[in-house]
Amino acid sequence: MSITCNICGTIFVPHHHAVKYCSKECSLIKGKQHQKTYRDSNKELTSQRAKKYNQENPEKIKSNHYRIRYGITLEKARALLDAQGGRCAICKKELDFDNGERGRGQPVVDHCHSSNKVRGMLCTNCNLMLGYSLDKKEILQAAINYLEKQN
Repeated sequence: MSITCNICGTIFVPHHHAVKYCSKECSLIKGKQHQKTYRDSNKELTSQRAKKYNQENPEKIKSNHYRIRYGITLEKARALLDAQGGRCAICKKELDFDNGERGRGQPVVDHCHSSNKVRGMLCTNCNLMLGYSLDKKEILQAAINYLEKQN
């Protein structure tokens, strides 16, 4: 007996009477739709659960951030900082993953925005300086020339 997939409309023969979707992909889509519906109708509860999880699992949250955003493990980020002597690669300010708030002593991953290649660990100010200069040597050199001329 053929049935129609509830997600994509494909007609298929299920291998079991409880099967409603033609593929794992369609099943996952339905699962994600259900999760979104649940979260939308239980915002307060899901927000509380997320806050609690984040407070109880700071290392997991940090590790996932580095993996998803930069493609490196937290251990690799720590090793990069250790290789730099625990200091910002530019200004040499002391940095620490475990102490300080974000933006105040915690290291920031410096990476090329076009290739996403990780270059090193910086303090927030040095990372912002590179970002505002669009990673262009000419802009940074012009800033150096300006400062030298003014002093």
